[in-house]
Amino acid sequence: MGRFGIADQVADIGESITLTTVTVSSTNTRGGETVSTSDVTTTAIVEVISSEDQEVQEGIMLPEDLRAFFDEDNSNVSALAVKNRITWNSNTYEIKEVIKNQGHYEVLGSKL
Repeated sequence: MGRFGIADQVADIGESITLTTVTVSSTNTRGGETVSTSDVTTTAIVEVISSEDQEVQEGIMLPEDLRAFFDEDNSNVSALAVKNRITWNSNTYEIKEVIKNQGHYEVLGSKL
C-alpha cells in the first residue's frame, strides 16, 4: 500500500510551475553584483492567498502571496530556497520561506 498525503496529491492534481534558481555572484569589476538564473519545470499544488484567508487576517501573509506544496522526492527540491522564484499562471513569486514537513515541502512566496 502506498503513502497517502500531499505528495500523492501533487502527483494527482499538481500543476506545472517554473522554479528559478537565482545565484548572486561576488562583486563585478564595476562594483555591482552579478546575478545568474537557471529554470526548471516541475509540479506542485499551488494556492494564491486571498484577503479572506486566516493568514492574512492574522498578518502572517498578504493577499496574492503564494503557498505551494512539493513532494519531498521531487528531483528539484534543491531549488526550494529563499530568494529563488516560482512562476505560475504568468505571475512570479519570490520564495520567502521553505518548510520541511513529513513527505513534502511547503513553500511561501511573495508576488514580485
